Amino acid sequence: SRFEREGEGGGKWRRGGREVPVVVGKNGLAWAAEHKPAHGHQSDPIKREGDGRSPAGIFMLGPAFGYDPVADVGELAIDYLQVTKAIECVDDCQSSSYNQLIDGSRKPDRDWKSSEIMRRDDDYYRLGVVVNYNFPNPIACRGSCIFLHLWEGPGIGTVGCTATASAPLREIVRWLDKSLKPVLVQHTES
Repeated sequence: SRFEREGEGGGKWRRGGREVPVVVGKNGLAWAAEHKPAHGHQSDPIKREGDGRSPAGIFMLGPAFGYDPVADVGELAIDYLQVTKAIECVDDCQSSSYNQLIDGSRKPDRDWKSSEIMRRDDDYYRLGVVVNYNFPNPIACRGSCIFLHLWEGPGIGTVGCTATASAPLREIVRWLDKSLKPVLVQHTES
């Protein structure tokens, strides 16, 4: 569900569009370490690299990204990055570039052994939004490269992101406005 405030200065919340189905990590959710003390139970898992879980908590959103050139995307109220085969999201816990989008072609001192190439052979990243989890000062091995992106299908979990179908994701990207400081709120049932 999307919500937005009525008026300026923190009015009532109102629904901003229709509900859309999403999937999260194939192993469910795990709390971002900074959110668990306030919201989670002692036995709830903490998000870590490679756990197959999406982070639970509240996270700033942006920029959007995709395969299309900026000129073809149209006007957005959120920053947009056209991804190429050179753009990588570093998921190597030992790298000084951990959890950063990097143009690998411009980084001669590559200190990472693994990354996600953002221009994939599938369409998962044809359109997406960066979830600013474990950012801007990432803690090693707490999880990286978390996005809203296109899903494989309903009921098929991700490796740690949140995903939905193409039409709702396009609608969300067009709805996001960086001046309003959009956030993603994901919580466990507990």
